[in-house]
Amino acid sequence: MRRIDLPIRLAPSRQAALFGALFMVVWLGMLVFISSKTVPDAIQDMRNFKDNPSIILFIIVPLFMFCAGVPMFVFFAARFLPGSPFDHLSIREDGVVRRLTWKVKEAKWPDIHQFDCIQRTRKTKNGSQVYWLVMAERAGATARDPDQRAKEALLSFVSGTFAPAFNNKAEFARFLTDWLNGLLGNVRSGRLHNPISMPAALADALRYTPEAGSGHRHAPNEIGLRPVKDPASKSSARKSVIER
Repeated sequence: MRRIDLPIRLAPSRQAALFGALFMVVWLGMLVFISSKTVPDAIQDMRNFKDNPSIILFIIVPLFMFCAGVPMFVFFAARFLPGSPFDHLSIREDGVVRRLTWKVKEAKWPDIHQFDCIQRTRKTKNGSQVYWLVMAERAGATARDPDQRAKEALLSFVSGTFAPAFNNKAEFARFLTDWLNGLLGNVRSGRLHNPISMPAALADALRYTPEAGSGHRHAPNEIGLRPVKDPASKSSARKSVIER
């Protein structure tokens, strides 16, 4: 177990940030290359605009796609900054805060009934992609439909964003959920003492830093390494999640 001072900030893994940034570089590069061939000709043909109004699309569409791609590249590149200022999960003594770009959602410990993870599927060009959503559910929530549960949750996040290095993302999502529920249980029993305990496998896999302005100086893990063993491979792994 690792002893870590609150508040801490969990940041997306560098692997996910690198993949997203490289994808946007290739996208923008191809867009610039194609535009260099089509846009000059379209500008010259603007004198025939009355006869062929659609020619303006060869200028507007590349410009729109480029303007949409640049912010996405900046978003993924910003994940490399210490603490990932625009995409992170903060765990504090008074609750949990999720920030994604300009959206900030906060869940106070007394308002959280439980943490739970559900399997979700998103459609992609190559079929479908399975991911696991970790939710902080409010007290009194009655929805059973997964989509409705996600909407009613105080906050939610895709677990794989923070530790995609795990081979079994489903087990990691449950392992992280168990740890958060352990913290919640300690809050209710008055046993949430700072610093908190984090399983070594989880601490080695996650990328985390002290929250800005906290004054804590524990060593950050700005890399996020693959653990030697999957924490779910040991039957006793979850028993060590809750602080004793």
